[in-house]
Amino acid sequence: MKIAYTLVGMTRGHASRALAVGAELLSRGHDVRFYTNLDAYELLTARFGFERVYEIEMPKYIFKNGKIELFSTLVLNAGLVLKRGKYTQPILDTFDQSWTPDLTLSDFEPLAWWISQKLNIPHVTIDSQRFMISSEMPQRLPFVDDVQRLVALVLLYSFSPRADLRIVSKQFAIPKERATEHYVGAITRNSVDQLNWNPTHAHFLVYIKESLAPRLPEIQKIASQANLTGRVFGLPAHHLESFPNLEHGQTSETGFLQTLESADFVITTPGSQTLAETWTLGIPAYLLPEPNQFEQQINMHLAVQAEPTQYAKFENEHVLINAPLQGRRTKNSTSQGRILAADLIESVLPKA
Repeated sequence: MKIAYTLVGMTRGHASRALAVGAELLSRGHDVRFYTNLDAYELLTARFGFERVYEIEMPKYIFKNGKIELFSTLVLNAGLVLKRGKYTQPILDTFDQSWTPDLTLSDFEPLAWWISQKLNIPHVTIDSQRFMISSEMPQRLPFVDDVQRLVALVLLYSFSPRADLRIVSKQFAIPKERATEHYVGAITRNSVDQLNWNPTHAHFLVYIKESLAPRLPEIQKIASQANLTGRVFGLPAHHLESFPNLEHGQTSETGFLQTLESADFVITTPGSQTLAETWTLGIPAYLLPEPNQFEQQINMHLAVQAEPTQYAKFENEHVLINAPLQGRRTKNSTSQGRILAADLIESVLPKA
């Protein structure tokens, strides 16, 4: 069967999920095309080739002074929702008599639903954001995060008002009793299956975005005191020029995972995919949400409550040096999430 897989292109997490689920669907004989941009376009073309990956306009975040501008982000992305016909046309132009999808698969974007309506085919959502609708929220969630969560719900409903199936990739969230979404836990790539955490006492991994570049002096101090190199992913190299113990890491599919597997610990934004990978491998992680990134704030609360010996809020170098997290040597199952997701997607595909 033919599947049009559309996903937001910003950040590594959405692309990692597409790499996992897309490869699983392809291995089962399905013909998958990906529609995305930015970070995801680079990673997906490296794995699947340019013939399967198409670059199109997708939702973006707006940053100002290192913080997400929620109102500006909503205004920018409103056009994608209100003018879906215009923005879906480049996707429709890639279809012809030899290739028209039997199903649309959407990861936090508004175009696939519109295409499914025009073609009268099943529509499936797969993301990590929908847990904010259908799961229990952490205790003592800050009021500002709860308000922003409600704004995110507006986006989710507007992106895909209806769906034949909704899949949620989240390992710490607890679904509400009447939730209609299907929770599949952590979704990781098949390349994670071969990994085992084996710290080499030579480096730790850092994954942050430019909004967190002001925290680099603290991270440099940790690297110096621990006599380790911090390998930094997600930032342009020029941010690291004045920090002798920090080096730039290329965000590639293999480079990131190889560094992760041998890292003593991780300092990271608490995105769903990085949490899935560290949780699977048992690697201790210090969580540093981006400013105004309410989903990351919620993810951090969930992870720390669920696994307090593996996850902690990044606060200062004293915590890391004098009271380090231990992590764990046992490895969680890596393949279940993507296999369950593929099984669910196949369950709504039209019968041949």
